[in-house]
Amino acid sequence: MVTAIVDSGADLCTFKAELAATVGLDLQSGSKINVDGVTGDGTGWLHPVRLVVDSVTFDADALFIAGDTAACLGRIPLFCLQKVAFCQKGANPALWWFELSSY
Repeated sequence: MVTAIVDSGADLCTFKAELAATVGLDLQSGSKINVDGVTGDGTGWLHPVRLVVDSVTFDADALFIAGDTAACLGRIPLFCLQKVAFCQKGANPALWWFELSSY
């Protein structure tokens, strides 16, 4: 299981590069993409993955990024498949636990 935050500012789901091997992916066989974001610039590799979030399974393209990055669930496809609501009560962000696998 992986813990991730929902990042409404991220287009894609992102994970640390090291996680690719854990789910059976050859990291550098994916499409290489240069990325830049709030936390800095880097290189990532795009791979199709299968995610299970709160018992809902869906396929997505995920970006595995070299360097220090948080696991994030981005807008595509999460916001397209599920109703997502943000609650401003308290200062704690919502964390979702999910399963990640290659397909």
